[in-house]
Amino acid sequence: TIEAEGLGVPLIGFSAAPWTLMYYMVGGSSKKNTDVGMKWLKQHPKEAQKLLDILTDVVIDYLDEQVKAGVHMVQVFEAMCEHI
Repeated sequence: TIEAEGLGVPLIGFSAAPWTLMYYMVGGSSKKNTDVGMKWLKQHPKEAQKLLDILTDVVIDYLDEQVKAGVHMVQVFEAMCEHI
């Protein structure tokens, strides 16, 4: 438990979701650049699917390692969900 570990507060792990990571990778990390992400997605649908599949596996592995390292909970944030 948190008390037994002497922490006083929970340790929270986090990651961006695959969709957000894809947008950040192809268009930059700003909502101002969402048009770049949408354009890339429409022009490269097969590559986008492959990238999303890879990012999904990476996020799962990343969060799993955080749990193994002792986090009490994980948070996945999706900053680009309005474009899904």
